Amino acid sequence: MSEKLMELLEKIGVGLLGAGVMFIIFTIMNIGDNAKTPENYNTLAISEYHDGMMVEGDIQENFGCFAEPSSPAGGSGWYYLIQCGENGYMAFYTNDEALCNRLDTQSSTHEVIHFKGKVTEMDSVESVKFYQKLRSMGYNNSEYHEAAIAMYINECVSGRNNVLPIVIGVLLMVLGGAVLFIYISRRKMGY
Repeated sequence: MSEKLMELLEKIGVGLLGAGVMFIIFTIMNIGDNAKTPENYNTLAISEYHDGMMVEGDIQENFGCFAEPSSPAGGSGWYYLIQCGENGYMAFYTNDEALCNRLDTQSSTHEVIHFKGKVTEMDSVESVKFYQKLRSMGYNNSEYHEAAIAMYINECVSGRNNVLPIVIGVLLMVLGGAVLFIYISRRKMGY
């Protein structure tokens, strides 16, 4: 085998092995997050929220979407402005289109939406859109820094099947291991 093909085999093997490990690690992290006992979103004060905590509760009302998948801050989902604490605001993120539709019609249907999610700090693009939304509601710079936290609740899809990503991860690792085995055996034979 040529030297370039051997290098390609090595890179493919390591890449597949790495991808398999990442699949498994992220799935285990997701399982760990979902196993945590969540705090009650409806009783927390704005000062009690911190990055990484799990919350569960009911969204009584939202103040509209401020970033969609087509926008730079939207990523692959939608961000909604929701209330937190007595007079505070934060964001709620979902990539579930059915939930997005329920949030869009919440003001007319008055539906209470139950959720569970992980609190995450916003990056700079998300926070700009977040604060623009607050300004459009009449808050000035000093007011919205007191009334809002640049965090969002990343909705966890309950009942998500965690077996498939683990199986994919194991298959990728096996495939990567097989490719690396071929690479190593060819190297030992002098190819």
